[in-house]
Amino acid sequence: MELKVIKTKHEYQAAINRLEEIFDSKKGSKTADELELLSLLIEKYETEKDPN
Repeated sequence: MELKVIKTKHEYQAAINRLEEIFDSKKGSKTADELELLSLLIEKYETEKDPN
């Protein structure tokens, strides 16, 4: 998955789906790095769309 700022609900759902796929990644792996970055992007989107 190409990591980029999440701007639409469709991109958000795709990010959630990918996060679920790689959730149990081995620590220190490239996929674990993707998981960490994806989590930050999802959190940013959620905070901006529903700050409460």
